[in-house]
Amino acid sequence: MDKLQQDRKDQEDEPLAEVDAEGCQVTGDECEFSAAERDGTAPESEFSLREEIFETFKPVTEIVVDSPFDGMPVPANERHDLAKAHPFTRETIVCVEDDTEYVELFTEELQARGWVEKRGLWGLGSARLFLSGDVKNTMPADAISQYSEDGSKRERRSFDSQNVVDRFGASVVLQDGKCIPVRMKRERCVHWRRQVMANDDQPEPTEPGHLIRYSNCAARRSVGGALMTMRDEAMYACDYRDPYDPLTAEKYLDKFDRERLNSKRHLELIRPFNLK
Repeated sequence: MDKLQQDRKDQEDEPLAEVDAEGCQVTGDECEFSAAERDGTAPESEFSLREEIFETFKPVTEIVVDSPFDGMPVPANERHDLAKAHPFTRETIVCVEDDTEYVELFTEELQARGWVEKRGLWGLGSARLFLSGDVKNTMPADAISQYSEDGSKRERRSFDSQNVVDRFGASVVLQDGKCIPVRMKRERCVHWRRQVMANDDQPEPTEPGHLIRYSNCAARRSVGGALMTMRDEAMYACDYRDPYDPLTAEKYLDKFDRERLNSKRHLELIRPFNLK
């Protein structure tokens, strides 16, 4: 075997080798065919754009029904599996106020809310305070300290929202001839931001979908400075909240951390495959 034949044999054994015309072992006549040798007509050698789309997305027949939640059309076999937005309630959004109940204000909290102390009007275990403003429009308030005589912290008294009245811009409860300053059980967070804008896709104000509502948390921002959206979200507890809400913090934050710190689960070795 001469060197040329050996080189061709080596090229045939190597799949990725580059060969010359003679090494292809295919003649020119074998590289073409006539129209009569193939089935089908000339139009069958091309395809339309629609056919290309159909090859990618297979059309299927789908039964559509109205969603029981918002009335929008949804596939019948998926309406119970769709992801739903969190409900907007006082329990799921700690950012909003809870005015279903009011609690009393202690003397230590009144000055920041516009109340001023008048000298000589202190009573045993209570303080006689007045709302600042016009001297003629003063209102004595009956409030107590948040600490008892032995230094222990007092529990706040709570009142039904129907018993709360507005006097000179302050929320109070009139009870047994006394005026008790109160506040909402949970006041609105100062970081809660809302906007209502027009939808450019629906410019007619009277048509549905014209108004777009935004709600954000100003205490949380992305690296680029964007506010965190709160639309259709749930926020059960938040340490960023101002004023702070100790009830939700205890339920979702403090209790959770306390159980993790006191438990010994982090010392347990979890073995794979239920091995003993």
